[in-house]
Amino acid sequence: MAQARGLPLRGVPLAGPTGIRLLVADAPAPYILDVDTGRTTRITGLPGRGERVVSLVPVGTHAIVASFRTCTECVEPVMHYLVWNGATVATPLARAFAAVGLRDGNGAWLLTSRGSHGCMLREVDLAGHDRRPPLLASCNTGLAADLPGGLLIDYADPGGVNARTELVRPGGQDFKYADWAAPPLVGNLVLGGTDGLSDLTMHDMVRRTNRPLRWPAPRGFSVGEVVGAPNSTRVVVEFARYSPRHVIDVWILDTRTGRWQHLPDMPTAAVPKETSLRWTGDGRVVILNGPALGVWTPGHDHIGVRRVRSSRQPGSSFLVLAP
Repeated sequence: MAQARGLPLRGVPLAGPTGIRLLVADAPAPYILDVDTGRTTRITGLPGRGERVVSLVPVGTHAIVASFRTCTECVEPVMHYLVWNGATVATPLARAFAAVGLRDGNGAWLLTSRGSHGCMLREVDLAGHDRRPPLLASCNTGLAADLPGGLLIDYADPGGVNARTELVRPGGQDFKYADWAAPPLVGNLVLGGTDGLSDLTMHDMVRRTNRPLRWPAPRGFSVGEVVGAPNSTRVVVEFARYSPRHVIDVWILDTRTGRWQHLPDMPTAAVPKETSLRWTGDGRVVILNGPALGVWTPGHDHIGVRRVRSSRQPGSSFLVLAP
């Protein structure tokens, strides 16, 4: 079988229709990419002046888009927009420093300003209206994910000390985990040890239990993007080595058994800092790396690779759009 040539990902040419549509982050506005036709459609309704960086956050089948102006003194919250599934026009949602979608797909958590009195966490619906009273919060709070047990955040005390992951429970109780930026897996599980300073561990933020994991990638690799599959126990994990050349190694973790499955055609050379991973609703893994898009279907011996339009901003962040 012929290898896909001239692209940064190993694999075979992606054949046949996929039915996959992506929302790809780009400046000054993201675009919808139809993988089968290569056609792109720009999202409208977003600011376009100045140098900007666009970020995407999934919320159910929809997307939250933030367009940040790049400057050294921009500390004000920015307008976040909602792009409804099937729409090409962004509508204003709220001003915030950060956002993360709710598990039920009907709203989002926002970190917003209280003027000169710090920040607050707001749980809002898709119209930007509060669903419950806001919570006081540090403006250094990082929003990670809405888990079954509560809101997962990253936090460090002033001066950067005591960095940790916390679970903010519905009743206001906090569960702390002494591992900063432990990415969410599935359920209430997070992945500890991604900094390489301790063993790789599945930590349950509610039960407070740990399950050790073996490190599947070669030595010298570090953990990159971690994405759980919807309604599944599986998680796709990117491991990366940045020198002497950029190489990625992608594995799938079954959080039920603790076992790893190696994706075919891995490790592979890749464009540095350009890799983004997502699941489709039917359990396929989509990899975007610069001009290369890869699709792996469970049971297949190779990743199907196709050339697509590259985003003009650094990185290849994207969301898979529901049919």
